[in-house]
Amino acid sequence: MPNSTSLRARAPQLLKEAYRHACALIPYAWRYGGPEYTRFMGLLEQSQSWSAAALDEYQCRELQRLASHCYANVPYYRELFDRLALTDRDIRRPEDLQKLPLLDREQVVRNVNGLTAANVPRRRLLYQTTGGTSGKPMAIYVDCRDTIQRDRAFWDAFTARTGRKPGGWVVSLRNDVLAGTAKWDSNVRTRVLRLDPFKLTPQSVSDYVDAINRSGVPHLHTYPSAAATLLTLARGKRDLRDSPIRWILATSENVYPGQRALLEAGFNCRCCSMYGHTERLVFAGECEHSTDYHVYPEYGIVELIDGAGAVITGPGVRGEIVGTGFINDAMPLLRYRTGDYAEYTGGHPCACGRAYPRLTNVVGRWLQEMIVRPDGALVSITALNMHSDVFDRVNQFQFYQEDPKEVVLRVVPAAGYSLRDERAIRLSLSEKLGSAIELRICPVESIPRAATGKHRFLIQKLPVDNPDLSH
Repeated sequence: MPNSTSLRARAPQLLKEAYRHACALIPYAWRYGGPEYTRFMGLLEQSQSWSAAALDEYQCRELQRLASHCYANVPYYRELFDRLALTDRDIRRPEDLQKLPLLDREQVVRNVNGLTAANVPRRRLLYQTTGGTSGKPMAIYVDCRDTIQRDRAFWDAFTARTGRKPGGWVVSLRNDVLAGTAKWDSNVRTRVLRLDPFKLTPQSVSDYVDAINRSGVPHLHTYPSAAATLLTLARGKRDLRDSPIRWILATSENVYPGQRALLEAGFNCRCCSMYGHTERLVFAGECEHSTDYHVYPEYGIVELIDGAGAVITGPGVRGEIVGTGFINDAMPLLRYRTGDYAEYTGGHPCACGRAYPRLTNVVGRWLQEMIVRPDGALVSITALNMHSDVFDRVNQFQFYQEDPKEVVLRVVPAAGYSLRDERAIRLSLSEKLGSAIELRICPVESIPRAATGKHRFLIQKLPVDNPDLSH
């Protein structure tokens, strides 16, 4: 029988577990939903069977609403419209957006306050940062009530294509850092079995497989590189084809063709990829029948533009994805350049019957870059992506590794950068890299881009023992 001292030590965890179990008794739609969640779930259940004309009509109504909101409540757009001699009544259809200039990351960084809607209560503004794929994260405000509810509805609608019911369990192998030596935790409130990718090593991989098998959960929400690492480390020790995983919900990274085949054969499952981002502009995902990305028209308007900024309308031509989002009124972005590229899919309608626009050959901003740890573990740069304010006073950053015991982080300081920022960055990253790697932070004047013009997050000089990512 445990003594009183051990009970006191465990009291916080016991209270947390009691809270989770109590919350689990509350119906999912009440616990995580609300009016906007319910409204959008109802909309998405119906609209997936709408005709292309009906979806176009919906987009026109939403665009008119958004334009009126921007003109009335968002200082940046009120000034822009006035300067262009436009009013909200001039933006009626998706093609009318071409009357407005394109918006890029630098403009958003300079105009965060002007782009924030005045009519959204400050208490509902949730500060988030983007992935920083240009080398520096970008601040975004979302409505912590309406935007989050709407976003959850789209995620549940997308995963419903794989047979997952709203509130159904998922196994998550993404960027969770668990306390102490814990490799996973099971949360009955969120219905998530979280696996800590930073403790996944050749020595611990069997423990991870055991946790997955005991869960009986058929959905694995993960980065493709993390799933490939799990599969690689388990090779010769455990057969993941016998695990309960039947769907890999792949997010945040490209899924390369050779990698898809490897994952589907290795797990004996289907890999279903989703495209989205923190800016809340575009949401797209594969369906039950196709690996094309089906773009949700209810989420926002997608344009593809060429190098001159002209809009691409035909299939087979690669262009940059430009988004205008409907779901975040707190900080609406019109015609925002995502830095991602894709082509429209031509040919026949999809066998799923949805009249959604479809994208193919999507090239995301994230490269699947891996840091090598001395214990043989691989740490995805995607998982190190810090969605916090620790890089607010950093203009750019880049990792460099030529020794498994050391990682160099090059930072280009912004105004106000100090030792306090360095300590915050070190604390945030060190818990994910682990104590076996020394993190050396080096301020530099600039970070050169790759020959392609892209920013490289990691210059890796070590061989990475990872599956073939041919593309």
